[in-house]
Amino acid sequence: MTLSKPVLGAIAGLLLWAGPFASAESATQSTWSLETDPSTFAFGGHALHVRWSPAALPDWTLGVGHYAMNFPELFVELLPDNRNKGWNQRLEQGLGVFAERTLRPGGRTVLGLQLAVQHYELDRDGLAGSVDYSTILAMPYAGVRWRPTGGPLYIMPWAGLGLSAKLSGDTMLGGEDFTPAAIIPFATMHLGYSF
Repeated sequence: MTLSKPVLGAIAGLLLWAGPFASAESATQSTWSLETDPSTFAFGGHALHVRWSPAALPDWTLGVGHYAMNFPELFVELLPDNRNKGWNQRLEQGLGVFAERTLRPGGRTVLGLQLAVQHYELDRDGLAGSVDYSTILAMPYAGVRWRPTGGPLYIMPWAGLGLSAKLSGDTMLGGEDFTPAAIIPFATMHLGYSF
C-alpha cells in the first residue's frame, strides 16, 4: 500500500483547485488546510496532511495524512529489549485519519484523535537483509494552532500518547526479535496553510 508521487501530486492538485471554493476567511464556508511536519524531512522522510473544517461545524477538523521517516536511535532503543543490538527502524509509510476539535469557538487549543496503519522496515548493523511489519495506532493528542500574522499560515505544536498493536509481518532478524512499542509518546510541530 504505497502512494506514488503522481498520486500524491494529484491529491495536492485537486485540493489546490478546490481552494477558491473554500476560503479560510469566511466562517460560512468550509476550510481546507495543507500541512507538513518538517521533522520528518530531517529524518529522511516526508509528511503531507490534508485537513477539512466543514462550514456546519467550524470548530471540528477532519483529515488524512501520509508520512514516513527513519526513527532516531532514542526511539528505536526506547524499550530495554531493543537496546545495543544494532537495530535500525524505518517507518516506510503511515496512513492515518484524524478528528480534532477546538476547545472554544475561535480558540487555538485543540484536542484530537488519530487512527493510523503504519508499515515499518527493520535491519541490523552488520547483517544483510531486512524484515518488515505493520501496526495499528490510536493516538489521542493535544496541541495549539497559532497563526503568527493572523493569516492563512499557521504553526501547530502538539503532543500525544499512542497505543500500538502489531497487525502482521516479521520482527525477527539475525536471531534477535525486535519488540515494537505498545505505548508511543510523540511530540512535534506542524506547519500549515489554510484556504
